[in-house]
Amino acid sequence: MGGNLFLLVFMDFVIIANAWSASIDNPTSKHQIALELARQGHRVLWIEGAGMRRPSLGSSSDRSRILHKISRAIKGIEKVSNGVWRIAPVICPIPSSGLVRGINDAIYRSVISSAVTKLGFVDPILVNFLPTVPGVLAKWRDFRIYYCVDRWDAFGMYDSNLMAELDQECCRNADMVIASSTVLVERCLKFNSNAHLVTHGVDYEHFASSLKLSAGRSILEAGVSEKSEIRNRKSEISLPAGRIVGFIGLVSEWVDQDLLVKLAEE
Repeated sequence: MGGNLFLLVFMDFVIIANAWSASIDNPTSKHQIALELARQGHRVLWIEGAGMRRPSLGSSSDRSRILHKISRAIKGIEKVSNGVWRIAPVICPIPSSGLVRGINDAIYRSVISSAVTKLGFVDPILVNFLPTVPGVLAKWRDFRIYYCVDRWDAFGMYDSNLMAELDQECCRNADMVIASSTVLVERCLKFNSNAHLVTHGVDYEHFASSLKLSAGRSILEAGVSEKSEIRNRKSEISLPAGRIVGFIGLVSEWVDQDLLVKLAEE
């Protein structure tokens, strides 16, 4: 046999993260990673995790979320994209209780084991994005990755001390830790020496396709020197005079919104 011999190795992954439906309204790096793995021929089982905080039954939003979670759990394993399946275990969202966390860990492991068997996954790699399931990482038989994308102890809606404790435990229980910023990776290295920095990227083609100039080139390709061309297209786009600052991302509590307003005013 002449030429080079290429061996294609396809792997199976179990990803514990947020709701898959968020990939429509607020796609995150988690969803992009799952879809990219599937595009490369790997298989992904997406586990919709929960239990970051105790819900309030007085909140209509929380009640709606609980009912939606139960309805998804009843459906069992669902194929949501080519090479990606989803399942939503029903757990008790009281993260402050060690006993409850232990019960939840057992539920996750049981549901995952059953789904993995049904799908025919072989030695799946676990990629966990949630700090509340260190017990699942601890008892996983195959390779375990803790993917740290946030300072969970900095969110006002969560118990800061508890989130910091669970985050550290996830780091210790993983074979590898991936962090999305230098600050996060420095924190993770204190608890796991095999921690690596992987910064967020961007789907270039997606954003560039909506920024086409008349010549067919994108703003990113042409540079800011042709900004005047954009200004002249009054019928298609209306931009204010002066300097333009672009912001891409979700405007939520972690964004300094007062700063954005101040920049706009000036």
